[in-house]
Amino acid sequence: MTHSANTQQRLALVILWLSAGLFYVLADIRFNPFILWTALPLYASYGLLQQARKNPEKTPWLAAWLFLLFSVAFSLFYHWAWYTDWEQTRSGDSTSAVIFFIFPVWALVAGAIGWGLGKAWVRLKKRFLA
Repeated sequence: MTHSANTQQRLALVILWLSAGLFYVLADIRFNPFILWTALPLYASYGLLQQARKNPEKTPWLAAWLFLLFSVAFSLFYHWAWYTDWEQTRSGDSTSAVIFFIFPVWALVAGAIGWGLGKAWVRLKKRFLA
């Protein structure tokens, strides 16, 4: 493993752990085993970053990082909306907590968009600069 790959792996772990901690705080509860489902985008990000570390040709670093960025940004947004009760996200309806069941899947979709953009950028770069 090169120094750069090792540094990127450490940075990814720091970002993932900080994001997981922030998700937990923004859930505004003391203990919730459901956080394991809510943190699904983090697990997927970690898997893609590990795949990029092992085989950068199959999964470019940029694609893995953009997956992390897009999915975590989306997750942080809906956690923040819930925490601050933005537009009555928390108090507006008795079923408002359903966002924590549905939105992790949408965060994966947002991450997939980021991954696709990263993959496309790498392909275009190879095509025109090769």
